[in-house]
Amino acid sequence: MVDLFTNFAGARLQFPTVVAPGPLTKDGIAVRKAALQDGVGAVVVKTVYKNAEDTPRPSMAAMKGSMINHDWSAISAEQFTRELKIAREGKKPVIVSILGSIADTVEMAKMLEKAGADMLELPIGVPPIEELTDNIKRIKEAVEIPLGVKIGPDVDIPKYAKAIEGAGADYISGINTLGPALAVDVSTGKPLLGAKMGYGYLSGPAIKPIALRCVAEMARNVKIPVMGGGGISDGKDAMEFFMVGATCVHLHTVAILRGLGAFAKIVKEIEEFLKNHGYDSVEDVRGKSLKYLNEDATYAVCMPVVNSELCTACGACERACVYGAMKVKEVAQASREKCFGCGLCSTVCPTRAIELEKGG
Repeated sequence: MVDLFTNFAGARLQFPTVVAPGPLTKDGIAVRKAALQDGVGAVVVKTVYKNAEDTPRPSMAAMKGSMINHDWSAISAEQFTRELKIAREGKKPVIVSILGSIADTVEMAKMLEKAGADMLELPIGVPPIEELTDNIKRIKEAVEIPLGVKIGPDVDIPKYAKAIEGAGADYISGINTLGPALAVDVSTGKPLLGAKMGYGYLSGPAIKPIALRCVAEMARNVKIPVMGGGGISDGKDAMEFFMVGATCVHLHTVAILRGLGAFAKIVKEIEEFLKNHGYDSVEDVRGKSLKYLNEDATYAVCMPVVNSELCTACGACERACVYGAMKVKEVAQASREKCFGCGLCSTVCPTRAIELEKGG
């Protein structure tokens, strides 16, 4: 039987899937609703500030499975302390994201700990290392509950990750949304968002490869738990993050676009993957890919090998092959003379009938 329980920064999560901060966790009622959803292991509250913040509208727009948003609205930390009792009715760990000056952040941290928050999370931009480590130490001195730090791809991740761990943070998380980004309505020519210049920040599948690289860099450089995410939309995506070292994963955009039920579906896919591949838990695969991330590049040509039993002669590989090496008759065939070894055919094949020869 597959065990999905996960130990994370002192908390035991029923599922290794966490609701990231955002509109779905904007207040106590929203946090409770998210926490009660099957497949949710913990909830990170949408970032709170000392004072409530509004945001320009429209603030979110969908685009081919991804999103851009400029939703900085937030309730105040004081208000959320009054709503924490409601949030905790979901019976899942409540992690509160807080942001402000260091004085305000320390004040909010104390307030939220006293009200019953299980953990705190500090989202950062690109502050000087010395300032960041000092802030982490000051918050840690002020409270006893775990503190995590969430970073984006714009920093020197190995350097910042080591500094965050060294300052005493209990976990590291990433990544944030990317941007600024822009989308326009072609029927009017106007931007889809109401923020200054129409700018927003990108989330969803479009950012997953960048997020995966960042999480791998975090996991390679720290021993504290890593909460990884960015663009996860199914169980396979989640498995990639576990394999590059994430202890648990955070999701939000997929749950906005498909509903909170996406968590149960993704957890089921994680469970099925582990079972089908003979694993007993996520811990069995955590970090599996890190040993393959080599400093040296490889140049050997890896020829595609076609499994005739799986090939349906759909032609996807032939259409995608820019070198004219793949031809489909009854089954796909590769020309050794023409093949460049780019590997694209193996990733476009819908039945996974093409593998790259081993040892290349």
